[in-house]
Amino acid sequence: MGLLVTVLGTHAGVGTTTLAVNLAAALAHQGSVPVRLVELDETLGHIAADLGVVPVGAVTDAATLAAGPRGRTAAVDLTALMTPLAPGLVGLLAPPPAPVDPGSPRLRLGAAATGRLLEAVRTDADVVADAPAAFDDAVVTALAMSDRVVVVTSPEGPAVEALRLTLESLELMGVPAERICLVVNHVGGPASMAGSGLAEVEPAQEHGLPVTATIPDCPDLEGGTVLVAPRDAGHPLTLAVRQVARSVRTPDGAPADGPVVRLLRRRPR
Repeated sequence: MGLLVTVLGTHAGVGTTTLAVNLAAALAHQGSVPVRLVELDETLGHIAADLGVVPVGAVTDAATLAAGPRGRTAAVDLTALMTPLAPGLVGLLAPPPAPVDPGSPRLRLGAAATGRLLEAVRTDADVVADAPAAFDDAVVTALAMSDRVVVVTSPEGPAVEALRLTLESLELMGVPAERICLVVNHVGGPASMAGSGLAEVEPAQEHGLPVTATIPDCPDLEGGTVLVAPRDAGHPLTLAVRQVARSVRTPDGAPADGPVVRLLRRRPR
């Protein structure tokens, strides 16, 4: 079984998807094993639109196939539903928006189907799950199964308060603090609180959780360009993703030498 990393945002708009996709690309760039990106937001997922790709198959279809009949023991091949994203990286993405048809209910990810899905995709591959900022059945299942949980927040007041609730929820679930990586995004932006934006992240201090990586506001990432490939190896996003990749690979997050990470480029539409 490969490594399972769930990237969980504390609040909408903190950059969860940006980090999840680029982290998946960074892990794939290491080239040791294939990486699979799983989008757990089946209704509002936007990875395909941001990357300008058409999903080969929907994550909901993959979950339904993985769940299968009770008592099934045979392995499930989900390759036909995976969308190529980068060398060594494929994705199980949210279905594209479709008109609401009352006679055809939309498939939803449940606990059992999500569990079977994650078991299937992490066979001989590492998995990065992009989770919405909600503790629904799919997200709770992913968190319970994860080897590492990357929590993404920002210094803005609502996100910090949501961080407190998120960390308390993870503690109630029994997720050990050593499995959690904390990333603070949008540090130093106009909406940040006074100071650097780190000292004020009190919930992390209360739980004895160090900050794994910080990402300042980056003007070149604004304007709706969510997934990019900074050419500069010293770009703040590149450095942050490299640190997070090291942290999820090592128990204590100790720095390790490695190749320069080339992140995903947003494809023209």
